[in-house]
Amino acid sequence: MYDIDERESNVNYDRTLEDKHNNNQGKEREEAQDNVDDQYDEEEDTLLRLSGLAHRRRSSAFNPYDDDEYEDEDEEEERGFVSEIHEPNNGVDVDEEEDDDEDFNEEGNLDFLRRFVNPRRNDEEDEYNNANDIDDGDDQEDDDDSVDGDPRAEFLRAIGVLSSAGRGGAASGQGNFRVQGFDDVVQRLMGSGVIFGAGFGSGVDNTNNEMQGLINNLNQREDTYIILETLNELSERLLMMNGITAERFIPANKLAKSLIDIMEDPQLAEELELHLVACRCLYNFLEVNQDFIHEALNNNAIVALCNKLLEITYIDLTEQALQTLEMISRDPISHNQIIASNGLKACLQYLDFLTIHAQRKCLTIVSNSCTNVLTLNFKMVQDVFENIESVVTSHSDHLVVENAWLAISRIIISFKLKPELLDQLFENKISLLKELTQVIYRSCNKSQNLSTDSELSKIALNYSSLLSLLKSLVVLTSVSVNVSKTLLSECRIGDTIVKSLNKYSKNKSISNQKPLQTIASHNVHENISIVALMATPKELLSQFLILIAYLLPISYSPEDTPFLKNDYEEFREKEIVNQNRQELCEEIADSYWSFVTDIWPLLINSFLATMDFDMRKKVFISIFRIVSFNPDTKFSKIEGVSLITGLLASVANQSKAVITKDFPLRNENFEKEIDDDIDMLNTEEGDQNELGKEVSGLNRFGHDLTNKPRSESQFVPNHEHSLEGEAASETEGRASTYRSLVKPQLTTKLQGFILLLSALLVARNLIQADPTLFIQDFEKEGFINDTLVMLNCLDGEISLEGQNHRRESLPKISASYTNKYVDPELTDEYAFQLTENKILWDVAKSAKEVKYLYDSSKALGQSTETSEHMRILTEINETLLDNDRLRTMSFDQWFMLWNKLRKVISETTNGIQLSSFELLSSKIIETLSFIFASENHNYGFEFGDCYKAFISVFFIENEKTSSVLFLIKKLQEALTRSESFEIISSGGSGSSTGLEDSSKFGHVQTAIMAKQVKLKLVAEEEILSSVPKNLQDMVLSVHAIATFKSVDTFLKQRLRFFEDIQGLAEGDRSTDDDTEESGKPGGGIEFSINGEVIPNETTIYGAVYRSMQSKIDEIIDPNKIWSAVHSITFRKVSSILSSESKFTNNNLNSVESEFDIYDHTTLSILKLLKVLFEMNNFVKHNISNGNLVEDSNFMNWKMTVKLNRQLEEPLVVASGTLPGWCIHTTKNFPFIFPLETRMFFLQSTSFGYSRLIHHWQIRTNQASEDNGNSSNGQRPQLGRPTRHKVRLSRKMILQSAVKVLGLYGSTPGILEIEYFDEVGSGLGPTLEFYSTVSKEFVRKKLKLWRDDDLGNMDEEAFIWNEHGLFPAPLDKHQVNSENGRKVLYFFSSLGKFIARALLDSRIIDFNFSTVFLKLVQYFNYNEKPGNRDLKKLANIPSLKLVDPKLASSIEHLLKYLKQYPRFGAVERDSIEIEGATLKDLSIFFELPGYPEYELIPNGSEIQVDAANLENYINKVLEATLYTGIVQQTKAFMDGFSKVFPISSLVLFSPQELVELFGNAEEDWSLDTLTSAINANHGFTKDSDAIKSLINILVSFTNEEKRLFLQFLTGAPKLPIGGFKALRPELTVVRKRAEDNLQDDDYLPSVMTCANYLKLPNYSSEDIMREKLIQAIHEGAGAFLLS
Repeated sequence: MYDIDERESNVNYDRTLEDKHNNNQGKEREEAQDNVDDQYDEEEDTLLRLSGLAHRRRSSAFNPYDDDEYEDEDEEEERGFVSEIHEPNNGVDVDEEEDDDEDFNEEGNLDFLRRFVNPRRNDEEDEYNNANDIDDGDDQEDDDDSVDGDPRAEFLRAIGVLSSAGRGGAASGQGNFRVQGFDDVVQRLMGSGVIFGAGFGSGVDNTNNEMQGLINNLNQREDTYIILETLNELSERLLMMNGITAERFIPANKLAKSLIDIMEDPQLAEELELHLVACRCLYNFLEVNQDFIHEALNNNAIVALCNKLLEITYIDLTEQALQTLEMISRDPISHNQIIASNGLKACLQYLDFLTIHAQRKCLTIVSNSCTNVLTLNFKMVQDVFENIESVVTSHSDHLVVENAWLAISRIIISFKLKPELLDQLFENKISLLKELTQVIYRSCNKSQNLSTDSELSKIALNYSSLLSLLKSLVVLTSVSVNVSKTLLSECRIGDTIVKSLNKYSKNKSISNQKPLQTIASHNVHENISIVALMATPKELLSQFLILIAYLLPISYSPEDTPFLKNDYEEFREKEIVNQNRQELCEEIADSYWSFVTDIWPLLINSFLATMDFDMRKKVFISIFRIVSFNPDTKFSKIEGVSLITGLLASVANQSKAVITKDFPLRNENFEKEIDDDIDMLNTEEGDQNELGKEVSGLNRFGHDLTNKPRSESQFVPNHEHSLEGEAASETEGRASTYRSLVKPQLTTKLQGFILLLSALLVARNLIQADPTLFIQDFEKEGFINDTLVMLNCLDGEISLEGQNHRRESLPKISASYTNKYVDPELTDEYAFQLTENKILWDVAKSAKEVKYLYDSSKALGQSTETSEHMRILTEINETLLDNDRLRTMSFDQWFMLWNKLRKVISETTNGIQLSSFELLSSKIIETLSFIFASENHNYGFEFGDCYKAFISVFFIENEKTSSVLFLIKKLQEALTRSESFEIISSGGSGSSTGLEDSSKFGHVQTAIMAKQVKLKLVAEEEILSSVPKNLQDMVLSVHAIATFKSVDTFLKQRLRFFEDIQGLAEGDRSTDDDTEESGKPGGGIEFSINGEVIPNETTIYGAVYRSMQSKIDEIIDPNKIWSAVHSITFRKVSSILSSESKFTNNNLNSVESEFDIYDHTTLSILKLLKVLFEMNNFVKHNISNGNLVEDSNFMNWKMTVKLNRQLEEPLVVASGTLPGWCIHTTKNFPFIFPLETRMFFLQSTSFGYSRLIHHWQIRTNQASEDNGNSSNGQRPQLGRPTRHKVRLSRKMILQSAVKVLGLYGSTPGILEIEYFDEVGSGLGPTLEFYSTVSKEFVRKKLKLWRDDDLGNMDEEAFIWNEHGLFPAPLDKHQVNSENGRKVLYFFSSLGKFIARALLDSRIIDFNFSTVFLKLVQYFNYNEKPGNRDLKKLANIPSLKLVDPKLASSIEHLLKYLKQYPRFGAVERDSIEIEGATLKDLSIFFELPGYPEYELIPNGSEIQVDAANLENYINKVLEATLYTGIVQQTKAFMDGFSKVFPISSLVLFSPQELVELFGNAEEDWSLDTLTSAINANHGFTKDSDAIKSLINILVSFTNEEKRLFLQFLTGAPKLPIGGFKALRPELTVVRKRAEDNLQDDDYLPSVMTCANYLKLPNYSSEDIMREKLIQAIHEGAGAFLLS
């Protein structure tokens, strides 16, 4: 859009200038002189625009998303193509076969030069003033020296001649001009522009003469008063300049020398005021242009300033010198000069005597100067190191301490190649290292620093400083074994790491309740959670893993690790460190094993919490070092050591699926034979599998792996699978600077094989070290089975083709330029040289080693019989498969069967528990999921014997631990090992690149969104005659995120232009416009790819991606999309396809059968988990003594990590190319994902493109802010949604709300509300609007809801229902009445209102019944209920949740029914229950509480008796819970879907929807409030006022809490996530008294838009409480100035 808009504004520029000249011939020259300042600004603006344009022209990946706002979606789709494509011709790059490149370039240059001289004008007055001195262009002479006219007009006329000549002709009136080159034109501009000195007034020479004169005044020494006044004059001039003018006017070197000479001149030694002003002038001089720092350095400015600091004679001069030196220290060149000039000592020696502001400057100088310190300056650093240590341990100012820590970290990094120097610095520095580990702990998630009052007073660093300090600790650990010893034995570094990461957990943990030093390390592993690790910033977790790896000893050779080449030669220095580290760990064995115990669960869970290959690689490196270093061969010392077997089994299982696919089993029955062999575990050597007979020892491994490989069609040779070769593939755009554009599919496979190899090596070492401990677990987890299967596939299939080494050598880097202490395993240097062939060769070799060890252990009788589990499971499975037997089973028989299953799952056999592998191998999971989920049987019916017996056994049996929890955990383990869902990347994946910094990852994704796809538009033969030749076959570069509607607009413009020229559409153009805009049949362009018609709403990337898929969910290499040209056919049609097709974006209503393409075992596990989840909910609502399971136990963190990672690909999500598993699992099994992930999925897939980008940016930026990365470069911005501001009256709030929803409810923009006669605007009034309207929807007069308070007849009152809002029933006649239609209209408006609140992330205040929302969810899954479903919906347990009194009455009537079998039909009417017969109750077929609702025709006249009692009960249940509310429910759903599809809410359970709609539980605990409140501007968290406020808030009643929130935020409820989720954060500042008043005379006030509470410092807590309650009552209902 920018190119086109500016071009159009410049086309008429000459005419504009001419008109303004004719209108201003009488203007005087003085008028132009008055505008000199304006012209300065405008020409500087021109230069800035020129620079920006030149940069954009040079960039091949111009980012079009610089606009601040999005248009509405319809406008965006019509205009978005222009803004998304970087060529000025309607925003499209056109590659036409006969295009003249030279003409195109000249046109581009013309546009470029026109932009050069076109200033930005805000109004007509600016244009008038700037053009008043331009002479008539027709009368101008070609005189290069002329300066009489306006320089821009002169320049434009010259360019006009240049452009005309370039096209072979001249414009009218310009034929006499000679052709000029661009250099001539620029010279004329520079010779006549105002800022270049000529034109109006003095010019450059005069200005320079003045400046020279001032500097000369500085050099004279006769009169110090002249020097002082000159300095003041120079300071003022410097303050008024900018960098460009200063560079042109100021002789920088001469001025710098003069200023420094003044400060150093012995003659002026006593003139301290002169020194002060000179120093201030020097500061202004450096501030105006940072490049002037070099001039100051050349003239010994540092020496002069340091001398002023070394001897304090004038405090103002000292502070000014510090400020100036701090400015100089920002330049890296100055750092070592400051140190060499004794600058560090100068800053630190008098630190305590300076003001806090000056102290901050001192430490800033120190921290800056300690960057890249030279070795020759080490002595200077060593002399002040004690001073820096004193600052970090005893100073109280946050900025001072933070800079001191930065100085220490930079010193460490500066001397990383000189370990002997670091040893000198940190010798006997145990207290410093302890403080360092403590500050790391405090700095992790600072908001959780709530342990003790003393901890609150201690200083924590921001995120970037924390990372810097952590990296320096890694360096220190890598070079110094002594430091490692201190960390392990004195600092308990493992404990610190674990609790630091655990602070990111959402739940309160032990680390937040006790001081760090009081927690025993052996308890820490119980608190490490995957939740905390998932919330931890990736870069922070990565640095902790690196630190762990460096602390662990390396006791293996390079050929034993997959991350080093065989012939890798370690530097001698590194070998010495490794040897010393091994000796250290043997020396302090207890501390070492304590450290390993601390970090072991952290390593396991870190692997599970991420899909990032680099992170997983670091985990495996650390684990491999642990298992390789076993001096005692006693891994039992490690608590939780058995966790490793499940992890290794999962890795092996994932890779087995890939290997068996690429290399099918030679013996189809081989896997079954292995299963049988492992189950029976025969210890006789003769029964061993034949595969291992030839293996006799470890020294013979690998000799059988030299057979001829398979054909190339089955296996690609080495170089074709090399990561190095892939990285060299051609890429485009900014994202090409990252390794994310390596082929992701192949890269993922190779990474999986590398992890498999690592797992095999770890398993080999574990079995070799302690077979008794590990063999049994490996068998149970299926690791042995999977290893043997893969070995059978690979044995004899892989060849190294004569290579002696499995890895190629890399050229050595010169040792003098290499950090000899860097761990090469932790780098990517070698990994990107690996090939698939080499990795698989190693996999086969390692698998043989594992098999040999396994066979050897079996021969020695070290295996234990474990087949009892499998035998019992097989028996149960056979029973469940016998359908004839199942039909006849009673409750007791079911109970016995399920009890048998419970015992095998939860109890041990010979001390051994059932493993997930055994559970999978028995096939019992598939059978159970079929039994309970099948629609053809009633086994899964809630009131069937099978279902009730299962609940009785697993949920009700009184045990210490719920049996069903064991089953759920085993199913989760089975799901983790069996699922193999793949992640789709658009080419910017951070997981394959190691982009751990979220800000960098955000920039990569932004660049990917801005990339372009090449389309070749080909016209169909039938329309060739009506399409211009150059449009019949052309190539466009289109932004991947654009839709085909943009291409349609572009083609229509081109075709219309062609028709105008040919005169073919003279009478049809206006009608065509109307037809196209209205969308009626009559004209359009239809696109197709591979014969499939593409809807115009489809994104370019999505259409191309799906067209390349040959089967559902096939993974396409994105490089094929970016590099290839894709043919698109187009033709004219009468109507355009708008219905859904294969190209439609993410659709939650996709066919469930598509899910069948995935692994059936995984699906069976998910289905069984769903059955158990629903059972758990049934028990929760219907059985009081049930053993309930927390919903968090149903969540699978591996699946969550994968889904989160997939949603981090905004292009994939926006293009509708999400893999099917994302859609199906979230729709059918939402309970396996946490609520936050599902909310992010909803926002990403259901709210439209603009909201997707908006929420993605918020998420990225929020993560950056939370981590302290806000200053690390500019954040990626792709725009923001539009905002619709509406002003309405409070008097008719509901009617106004309904009208607003009708106008703007379905628009994509954000809705903001203001009120008449009130000044408030923004977030506060908007939030109050939603809360107020929420109340209006529950007024009694609307008659929408059931009401428990029937005695209150006030129609203006609000409905009160203890069990939640539930629709009042309406029969068919009532629905069709006027009042019924009104009710349905309000329900529809209510649905739209709630959807709008979700769309805009607004807080609403409803308390819906779960039964009502359960019905909504039911209709999302089903069109019409069957009899079985109706029983699930309309039953007494559900009625109890809606109307307990009515349910009690129905239960009383059921007592009559229970007595009927004992009596005859005649006697039943006389049965008495509690002294009354049924007729005594006088019940008619009317709905209780709603006499106008007749259950049957003429029901008010038909009394209930024994014959029709059962029918009456069923009718009451159905009318109350289904038929009487179904129309209201559907109206609600229809209104909701007008904003976004209500089917998207299947992601949430009914109870979760209740919470989302305003009834979530809130945490107002002391710790939560202390963490959430940000004290500022007069208060700190230690202030008495803040403590009193927190105590008051904790003691508030529920009603007072609602009023306080309404007062503070505009909404009476907290958002999901509580106080921590408030954005902006809750901030409390001091409100100071004025006009001789006291604090107690004021009330608190708020800024609702900022969640900003202004609180006076009251004299007591009681007064504060009184004033606060008064404020929240009196301040409600209006937004006024405070």
